[in-house]
Amino acid sequence: MSGPLDGLRVVEFTHLIQGPQCGALLQTLGAEVVKIEAPELGDNSRRIPIGPDDPRQPYLHAHNRGKRSIALNASTPEGLEVAKRLIERSDVLLASLRPGALDRMGLDYDTCAELNPRLVYAVGSAYGPKGELADHPGIDILAQAMGGVISKTGTPEQPMPAGNTIADSAAAQLLFGGILAALYARERTGRGQRIDASLFGGQIWSQGGELSYQLIGGREFARITGGQPNLSPLTIYGVFAASDGHLAFSGVPDSEWADFCEALEDPRFLDERFADQLSRVANIEELRPLLREVLATRPRDEWVRRFRAAHVRHAPVQSYAEVEADPQARTNGYLVEVDHPDWGPMVSLGSPIAFSDTPAEPAVRAPQLGEQTEEVLLELGYDWDAIEGLREAGAI
Repeated sequence: MSGPLDGLRVVEFTHLIQGPQCGALLQTLGAEVVKIEAPELGDNSRRIPIGPDDPRQPYLHAHNRGKRSIALNASTPEGLEVAKRLIERSDVLLASLRPGALDRMGLDYDTCAELNPRLVYAVGSAYGPKGELADHPGIDILAQAMGGVISKTGTPEQPMPAGNTIADSAAAQLLFGGILAALYARERTGRGQRIDASLFGGQIWSQGGELSYQLIGGREFARITGGQPNLSPLTIYGVFAASDGHLAFSGVPDSEWADFCEALEDPRFLDERFADQLSRVANIEELRPLLREVLATRPRDEWVRRFRAAHVRHAPVQSYAEVEADPQARTNGYLVEVDHPDWGPMVSLGSPIAFSDTPAEPAVRAPQLGEQTEEVLLELGYDWDAIEGLREAGAI
């Protein structure tokens, strides 16, 4: 496979989202990713279907396309030996299992570094490798809660989690970046190292600006319906209803205010109370209801046409179906059309990063559980008799 990470080898001990999403990005950019899964069970995402009437697995597809799956019981001596052979031949070990799982297998960092001193050993956890919660399992919504995201999302009456697994995704991107940084350091030192990223830490980092209101000024903002707690009180920042949908605004600077007013076609916005940014801040409690009143008079898409023509910073609040149909997502390769061997023609995830000289080639499908087991074992030097011995020992 081509891509900027062509030639990089990753052995992956992960399930669900955090680790698999990191591995998916490595694979999309050209790395060979061998995913070790427990025989018969595999990644937990294999048991999350679209619904009762559709057994296809969206999380498995999104985060495991193009990987090679080996069904291996690394808790057996024979399975552990296979895992060690893979680690010896890999650049990266990527893990996001329950805390201590790799240590209990005999694949702790010190052991793996002795096997392969150049190995980058990347671990994703819920709360980080230190402290009283280091050994506690956790998932996305718990990190959103502990990290403060839920406290700032929802309505004044009801805090709510984000509508996607943002803690998993943030931690996956931090793991990805950490792996690349460790590989870069290895070019200078010749040695790998252990890196850790957590769901909790990712939530803290991703809210750096918002959290710093508390860290610097000791100030905490309350939830605002349809808005962002610390920015919406200062400007037109948030979600507003049109007659048939919603629009989001990220503030209107003085340089765009005249065009904004022209698009609204309402002379009340030209009042001196709203003439400049400071005036609008002082009168925001009058401005926001007025904007709601006017926006509610026209359909969302008509407002989009008006605001785009005026180069006003805004966006329609799109459903997933609208995201799928959005030509901007297709033009940039964020979504691509593929022909899945089992599901037929469909739209799938592309690459979120573009490269001019080494373009990524997103894979089409996720592997079946253990699909490449024998293939990988043969590459590791096992013959067919040895493979049968592993099967009899319960290692595969």
